[in-house]
Amino acid sequence: AERLAPSVVHIAGYMGEERDVPFGEATGFFVEESGLIVSVLDAFSDRSERRLCERYRRGLSDGRQLEARLFSADPVLNLALLRTERAESFPAVPIERRVPVRPGEAVVAIAGEEGDKAVSYSTGYIKARHKKSVYGAGFGDMLINTQLRLPKHAYGGPLFNAESKLLGLNTENVHAPNDAVVNEDEAHALPVGMVQIFLKVSKAYPTSAQNWLGLSLRPLLPEERDGVYKTLGQRAGLYIDFVWDQGPAGQTDIRPGDVLFKMEGTAIKDTHQLNKLLLQASPGHTAKLAILRERRGFMRGVAIAKRPAWAGFLR
Repeated sequence: AERLAPSVVHIAGYMGEERDVPFGEATGFFVEESGLIVSVLDAFSDRSERRLCERYRRGLSDGRQLEARLFSADPVLNLALLRTERAESFPAVPIERRVPVRPGEAVVAIAGEEGDKAVSYSTGYIKARHKKSVYGAGFGDMLINTQLRLPKHAYGGPLFNAESKLLGLNTENVHAPNDAVVNEDEAHALPVGMVQIFLKVSKAYPTSAQNWLGLSLRPLLPEERDGVYKTLGQRAGLYIDFVWDQGPAGQTDIRPGDVLFKMEGTAIKDTHQLNKLLLQASPGHTAKLAILRERRGFMRGVAIAKRPAWAGFLR
């Protein structure tokens, strides 16, 4: 644990460029010597405003403080990837793709601490993986279930086995607690394989480089899809559930509750299709959006921009 500790950092996130009081804190760890750090996203997210912290300060085990910026994020997996431009080599955690997860095996979690105490340790054991009796058949089934007491700021930190191999990233409970089997001494970790996939996708398509309309969209519910079909004769469309006032769409009269059903004349069937259209677009181009509101369709031009650091990814 002492050997691995230099790879673990304490992260403080700040909402706004000038604020000195942290909005949230979590643990993270270096995944590349270039300075990429993986952590959790929720600790740095304001759900009501759909905003993220704009800057991050990470405390190293040697007492130094370094500034970092958000490079990429995944709201479904609750993962954030931070990057520093400082030109030096950092001690990254060795990552192996397939590490056995054995119930009963001893584990250690490392949390980054603020101040003189660089890190703290929590020890326990693996209870189960894919514990369907607890989670049902949903997203939570992929988590590693441990008997381990973790402080909240330890989320985002690494979970190791007794052989110093990375098993996963400690994350929050994502299922409805079952009091018969879940207690405060139970923790959860996202398997290392999911973290690796996130890193691979992030480096190829970082969210910090995404084109952006300033809209948060979700798939239509069955009754909403039926309503669109009755009006348009098609089941395409995405529900607009949030509009950033400072974003491109916020400069128009588009509002939550509207349905985006076409972009540049192409029917929008799902978020993947929309993201593909945005990926092919050029920043500054004014996209023609077809909007449905209360059975009335209209067109609006929205200038495509790069997603700013503060624009949250929360659904």
